Amino acid sequence: MRSGVLMTTRPGFNIAAALRAGRDRRPVAQEHMHFLGYGEEVAAHKRETYPSLDALAVLTDDDLRQYRKELPGGDECASRGSATRCRRYPAERRRSRRRR
Repeated sequence: MRSGVLMTTRPGFNIAAALRAGRDRRPVAQEHMHFLGYGEEVAAHKRETYPSLDALAVLTDDDLRQYRKELPGGDECASRGSATRCRRYPAERRRSRRRR
């Protein structure tokens, strides 16, 4: 993918999308589990890579609080749909974007 928005919905794909983010590639991730739901090793990868996402959607307010604690610096977005809450990461937070 050379440009556009890439929406991913699994931690492995979310991490890969964050690693492949670029000036013209805008990764947006959705989580279906709480932050530690896949274990500490995956959580460590999330801490490292998720700030490179353009946005992250989670299912509940409790999840949003947990992700806010683990990944500080994101802005809140308006709720969309019946259960999704999201965080938008400002450009200066999207560190380590690869320019491809």
